Amino acid sequence: MKKVNKRKIKKLHDSDEGVVGIVVAVLIIGLFITIITTVQTIYVPNWMEQKEAEHMETVANQFSMLKFAIDTQLIAGKSMPISTSIELGSKEMPFFLSNKAFGSLEILSDEFVLSVFSDSNGTSNYTFGTIKYTSKNSYFLDQSYIYEGGAIIMDQYKGNVMAISPSLSVELDPYSYDINIEFNAVNISRVKDKVSVSGYGTYPIRTEFSKSYPPVIITGINSLSIDTQYPNAWEIFFNQTFTESGDLVYGTHFSINKNSNSVKINFFSGTDWDKPNLNLKIYDVKAQVGPGWI
Repeated sequence: MKKVNKRKIKKLHDSDEGVVGIVVAVLIIGLFITIITTVQTIYVPNWMEQKEAEHMETVANQFSMLKFAIDTQLIAGKSMPISTSIELGSKEMPFFLSNKAFGSLEILSDEFVLSVFSDSNGTSNYTFGTIKYTSKNSYFLDQSYIYEGGAIIMDQYKGNVMAISPSLSVELDPYSYDINIEFNAVNISRVKDKVSVSGYGTYPIRTEFSKSYPPVIITGINSLSIDTQYPNAWEIFFNQTFTESGDLVYGTHFSINKNSNSVKINFFSGTDWDKPNLNLKIYDVKAQVGPGWI
């Protein structure tokens, strides 16, 4: 009878156990890599998109506070500097590969033009400066928030809407049937060189009431037009303001024409009413980006 070598059998068992250990280790590493890859390629972009969307909501709220600060300064009617913080971007995620969101904030001149035409006064043009924030997101769609003429506009590649309306009212006098439009428009004036900032972080934008001009009263206006980069927002605003007042009817009292960079409102007279009167009040507000005051 052949004698079995116990030492060889033991070595064979030891070899099998070593192979099993290596296979288990490879499977664990593969599972770990799969989990990390899944999280990195699927979940991280979703988390970052949500994070950037939340940041855009933060900017929207900050621009609301910016308008509130400017409105407060206009009511006070005196020099009262106020700083409002604007968060330019959002942080990347720790421990994973992701990108920061960046943005830019700038004060622009001659971006918004209001033109009024009447038989009595001819054409009167008024030019306004604006404040604009533009995002540079990596995951969420890019948006801009603009303070223009006293309004807050949100702009993105699909179009633009008015987030907060300017101070404009329309009334039809029940006795004289006069149509009266009152518009309080705000011009933003730049302060020397502190007019823009870009990158990541939170920066203050400082505003200060400068002056108000005597009201401009123009009777019997034929048309009112606005040169702007955001015509859709202004068209919707004017249409809703005039019709929701319950006093004016589209096609009877007015019509609106829009193109890529302007909106024009035409007014008509009728048997019982004349073309509207405009009471235009213009305010000037100084603004700068960054701390301190020049």
